[in-house]
Amino acid sequence: VQSIELHSVIGSFIIPHGDFSQYAGYPGYEKIQEIYRVPILGASGAIFGIAVALAVLYPNVELYLMFIPIPIKAKYAIGGYVLFELFSGIGQFSGDNVAHFAHLGGALFGFILLKIWRMQRPNNNFY
Repeated sequence: VQSIELHSVIGSFIIPHGDFSQYAGYPGYEKIQEIYRVPILGASGAIFGIAVALAVLYPNVELYLMFIPIPIKAKYAIGGYVLFELFSGIGQFSGDNVAHFAHLGGALFGFILLKIWRMQRPNNNFY
């Protein structure tokens, strides 16, 4: 959404290297700063917490990811995604406006909450 809003102001989807100074005299400069500086709230951290809980409680359940026609165990798919988020958060790539550490925080919170609640995998042999 940020990219679309930015494109409507300057005609580009990103500001190269996050350099706002090149648009200092631009008529939409205040809007550009608002687009980048206003925090956005989403549910992705909570979704990561639920995903980690799934991987901890049912590590061997097979998931089919979109566009990958082979099953992948939850412990590998979700573990790999957590590592990808860590890499992306540390890398801080240009044009990346994703709150990677919020995702990691949600994953950590989901894991800790499982331990606090002492949740365990049910013995119903479903998975």
